[in-house]
Parts: sequence; structure tokens; C-alpha cells
Amino acid sequence: MAALYVVRPLRDELGIRSGVENMQWLFSGTFVAMLLLVPLYGLAVSRRPRRVVVPWVFICIALSLVAARIVSAELVEALQPVFAAALFVWISAFNLFAVSVFWSLAVDVFSAESSRRNFGLISAGGTIGALCGPILAAAGAQWLVPDDLLLVCAGLLLGVAVAGRGVESADQPTNGRTPEHGLGGGVVEGFTLLATQPRLRALCGYLLCMTWVSTVLYFEQSRVVAAASLDSAERTTIFAGLDLAVNATAICIQLLFTGRVLGRLGLAVVLVALPVVSGVALVGISLVPTLGVVLVAQAVRRATNFALARPAREVLYTGVDRVSRFKGKNVVDTVVYRGGDMIAGWAFAGLEFAGVGLGAIAWLATPVVGIWAWLGVRLGRASESHDPRENAVASAHEALGDARHRNGP
Repeated sequence: MAALYVVRPLRDELGIRSGVENMQWLFSGTFVAMLLLVPLYGLAVSRRPRRVVVPWVFICIALSLVAARIVSAELVEALQPVFAAALFVWISAFNLFAVSVFWSLAVDVFSAESSRRNFGLISAGGTIGALCGPILAAAGAQWLVPDDLLLVCAGLLLGVAVAGRGVESADQPTNGRTPEHGLGGGVVEGFTLLATQPRLRALCGYLLCMTWVSTVLYFEQSRVVAAASLDSAERTTIFAGLDLAVNATAICIQLLFTGRVLGRLGLAVVLVALPVVSGVALVGISLVPTLGVVLVAQAVRRATNFALARPAREVLYTGVDRVSRFKGKNVVDTVVYRGGDMIAGWAFAGLEFAGVGLGAIAWLATPVVGIWAWLGVRLGRASESHDPRENAVASAHEALGDARHRNGP
């Protein structure tokens, strides 16, 4: 998380550098990048064991960032906007993809029961890293060229690869899990799982609503910051400060409340918390669309997501089979997520083109919050009631996975 948050302020700055009027194109490019990346990942987890795939994902991302920094140093001024757009797309793609791979490993190592106790603590560990990232980014923006943050991120990601190997050496296969083998199956199996797994389909809907609202808020943030007439270093510092505030709040909640809230109030309540907070944020921005209100709304919404909603969503994946944890989950977390970003981005651009103001656009996004909250209740209750239909599907996929391991891919 430190690695990802080192480049997150740079990514936000790159979006403005390439032109805020092109944001919807950047989100579309990110969606296309996910469509290309997910089948490659599906091929890797089908043919290679977890202990090989997970570390190499982070090594390859690190190498790509080193290459990007070398290229950026040699570019002429005329190509800088194109490079900024391409780098925005790549950072947006691997940022989400890397987190999904990490949580696939976590839900495969922990059982459903232990995940409720430990995912809050694990999220807090991530937030500590996410606190360090913005501090490094803010310092780098003052003392380094902003693009040098790519090299800092690359070094930290190599540390992730080493840590991933450590997890593998400590984990002992249980409950029929066989991490020493590939999962078998087809390259695009993660997409077909959405048709057979009720929980994955419900999670798709939940994430689509979440990305719709979060994208509207992100576009509002970009417009307001761009209108503030700040230079590149100042914008990067503002974004880093926002990340620092978000993560400082999130870690306090994670250490003190997340585990207790998940255990006592249940998943349904926790999953509804983010839609409620997001709805309040939309109303606030619609009434007062200023820089201060936008930054506060973003800080509260993102802290709620990281501290409560994200651990609760990951607990849901402990109730599905290994194929769904690695392939289906990755499709939901990346392609569906970025697809929602793309749809919301074009909708925002269309409304803006039609002359709708920022406040009115925020109002128009509020009905999505109701659908989002309803899906959160449904997901939470289904998980806590142990829906037998979902358990039967998961058991069938586990059996199929065992057969693949015995017979080869």
C-alpha cells in the first residue's frame, strides 16, 4: 500500500496534466487495459502455482515503472501529454490489479471465521503503508521531480514480492486447498464464473454502484482542483495530503473498531455504511461544490471504504471456491470496477457537455445510493445465513479444482 500510495498523487496530477476534459477517455483506456491484463493473469494462475504467480505480478509491475521513468526522461515536450495519459492509465490499472491479487492471496490463506478476526488488522497494516506513501510522495514533490516517484514505487513493489514469498513459506495447505498447483481451466474462466456464482453477480452490482458514485466524486474533485490555478507540485502535495488524512482516519477505525463491528453488527450493517456516507457526501457537494467541501467529502468516504467496506467485501470471498477467489474475484475487482468507472465517466462528460453544473450532477447520482445500500444488505444477509445454493456451487467448483490438480491443466 505504501508503493501504491506513493504514485497515487502522481496519477491524479497526471490526469490533470493530460487535460481534465479527457478524463472519460482515460477511464475508458483503463478499462481496456484491464480487459487485456485479466486474461493474462487468468492464464498465469491456470498454469502456475500461487507461490510463483503472486510474487512475479509485483516484480513485473516494478520493472514496468522503471521503464516508464526512463522513457519519461527522454521525451520531448510535445509528447508529454500523451505520456501522462498513458501513465495515468497504467497506474490506474495496476493499482487496482495489485490490490486484488493481494486480497486473493489473503482470502485463500484465511478461513471465513479467521478472516472476520484478522482482516481488520491486515487492513490496518495496509493503512500504515498507505500513511507512509503520501508522506514520501509529498516529500518527493518538493525535493524530486514528480516522475521520480515511479522509482520509489518500483522499489517498494519488489519488497512486496519478497513478502509474498514469505507468506507462501509460512502457509500450510488446508481444507483441500492445493496452492502448489495451478488452478487449471480456461483463460477467461473468471468471466464465465459470473454467470454461475450468485455472490459474484451481487458483488458486481455492489461495485458498479460504488464506482458510479466514486467516479462522480473523483471528477468533481478534478474539476475543482484544476480551477484552483495551482502548479504541478502544489496539486501533487494537495493530493498527497488528502491521502494522508484518509489513511490516518482509516487506521484509527481499523485498529479500534473494524474487527468489533464486523463481529457484532454483521456484514450487512458494515456494507451499508459506505453507501450512507457516500450519499451524504453527494448531498454536501451538490449544495456547496467548493474545494474544501469536495476534499472533506472524499476523505470521509474513502476512509469509510478502506476501514469498513473493503474488509467486509473481502470476507465475502472466503465463502467461495479457490477458482472464484483468484479468477472470478479478479474480474469483479478489476474489469467490473473499471467498467463502472468508464460508464460513469462518460455519463459525467455527457451531462457536463449538456451544461449541467457540478452540484446538479452530484444530485443526479444520489438515486444510485439506494440501490447500492439494498445490495449491501442482500450480500451481508446471504453471507451470514450461509445460503445453501451458494455453498453447493462453491463445493462443486472445489471438487472440479481437485480434479484439475490430479489430472493436470
